[in-house]
Amino acid sequence: MYSLRKYFKKALVVMLCLGSCLLSTSCSGVSETSTNTSSKEDLKVGVLLDENGQQYAAGKSLTIAMELAAEDINLFLQKNGFSKQVKLYFEDTQGEPQIAAEKIKSFKTEGIIPVFCGSSEEIEAISGYAQQNNHLLLSAFSTATSLAENNDNLFRFCMNDSEQAKAIVRYAQENGVKSIVLVYRDDIYGNDLKTKVMDLGLKFGIDIDQEIKYNPDETNYASIVGSIQEKVKQEKSENPENSVAVLLISMNEVSDIFASAAGRAELESVKWIGGDGVDANVGIFKEKAALHFAEKTEFTVCNFGIDLSGYIKEPFIDVPDRIKEKAGTDKIPAVAYYYYDAMWVLAESWLNSSEIDFNLLKENIPMVSHVFSVCTGQIGLDEYGDRQWGRYDFWQVEKGEFKYSSAILFGTWTDEGVYSVE
Repeated sequence: MYSLRKYFKKALVVMLCLGSCLLSTSCSGVSETSTNTSSKEDLKVGVLLDENGQQYAAGKSLTIAMELAAEDINLFLQKNGFSKQVKLYFEDTQGEPQIAAEKIKSFKTEGIIPVFCGSSEEIEAISGYAQQNNHLLLSAFSTATSLAENNDNLFRFCMNDSEQAKAIVRYAQENGVKSIVLVYRDDIYGNDLKTKVMDLGLKFGIDIDQEIKYNPDETNYASIVGSIQEKVKQEKSENPENSVAVLLISMNEVSDIFASAAGRAELESVKWIGGDGVDANVGIFKEKAALHFAEKTEFTVCNFGIDLSGYIKEPFIDVPDRIKEKAGTDKIPAVAYYYYDAMWVLAESWLNSSEIDFNLLKENIPMVSHVFSVCTGQIGLDEYGDRQWGRYDFWQVEKGEFKYSSAILFGTWTDEGVYSVE
């Protein structure tokens, strides 16, 4: 059974080498010991992402971050006398699990081992094939708790929904919410997060006994919105109006749901909260009516957070500006920087191996994650291959924009997280 404890003694030696490298001004995360033992073979990396943000809006930024990371890694290799390079092989999944399941097959013919993925739904669709064909899966967007397993081939550079559920319920509690109408996608992401939120609701004294699920492929949300309205009405009859909220676990379909809900006074009278499947960017709202509804309900989303000023150091200080320039926007989701970091962890793991090998990479990635990060602070993948520490930021729609409102940090100091308001 895979566990970091199993490799602790061996990892300590590697970590010391890597850690000393990070202190060197001539090194961008690659140790001398690793360069001496590395193979001369290029590292081929498969990428399965929703490149144009059709299902999850962050997809475009994630693609850009990976391209930039590959450029920076290759420049480092060139400057340090390596002839080998990192080569990315992109396949646009459009955020559709069935497309991801088909696209991954092209990577086998290219001899690709590491594959970067996006959502939990996509990973669920490809995991069986990946296991059979020795593909390592890496993601910083997938959060479904049921994908956290020992000894699998998945590494996730973001915290899973055990932590997001804590963050959302804590946010609700801090804002006086006593009753939640829970609306969620009927898929692995929605079901897993829903279960965790409901489990925590009792602990924090929040009533969550009204729930509505919907098909992610739904195109007409009128009946679903009608059901939400009925449940909100019932909760308001039993609780003070300002203590009732709707928690919506969705992705880009939030725009269609809000457009359908616009103008319904019952739904506009309560606060709406969203999960990390919704990017804190008003560009996701395709219609003015949807944005207007978000403003009226003080729609607040829980997104992965980051404090770039607290973590990023030379020679990477210009990474945020370069990602923004390439994306053509100042609004870059924190998860994009997670992917940038994940690329560097993979590169260090590769250079610390004698060859490009499934088992060697699988062993090295967790070790490197404990000592190396460019933008996002300490990663520290746990025994399930998921990020252990990090933060969530809450963004609320106000005057046509998402404005930062609060945050919750998770670390070694507390299991419940430290909540802070702007």
